[in-house]
Amino acid sequence: MIERIAVGRYSQVLLDVAAELKKVDEFEEELKCLDSLLKTNPKLFLILKNPLVQPKRKKELVDKIFSKNINLKLKNFLYLLIDKRRVEILEGVLTEYQSRADIYRGVVKAEVQSAIELSEQKVEEIKKMLENKIKKTIKIETKVFPKIIGGLIIYIGSSIIDRSVTGRLKVMREKLLAMEGI
Repeated sequence: MIERIAVGRYSQVLLDVAAELKKVDEFEEELKCLDSLLKTNPKLFLILKNPLVQPKRKKELVDKIFSKNINLKLKNFLYLLIDKRRVEILEGVLTEYQSRADIYRGVVKAEVQSAIELSEQKVEEIKKMLENKIKKTIKIETKVFPKIIGGLIIYIGSSIIDRSVTGRLKVMREKLLAMEGI
């Protein structure tokens, strides 16, 4: 719980700085690169998290790896995490920053589940339909769930739009059971 609070606070501060500098997108791209680097080099992340490695050595490592490839404010943010011994929350901060940056830009995330892989054209149609409906920019993530048999289930914010065969069969079943009780 405390870690989630820290992730939220650090990601919000980072977003506030990025917004003040008008570099929300730039920070997001650099954070994606950082995330990719940490995932492809897990030993680097282990070194940065290791409490036995002195903060000075960790900062030297950050300087050596990133030198001029990262915004100074972002590098200072990494130094802050090192000084506060909070590097272990970095992955959470990266993910949370992306979510908060989307909210800042007015982008809403939607998850579209289907029984089969959807074509890019179909995903674009769904995106346009949703954008017209809610009057906001949509970022769609698609997932394949064969158990829904056919159709779609769309999760957008706290709403669920169930147009799946499984969902319709469930509604029909409930109606038939309700009729039995009459």
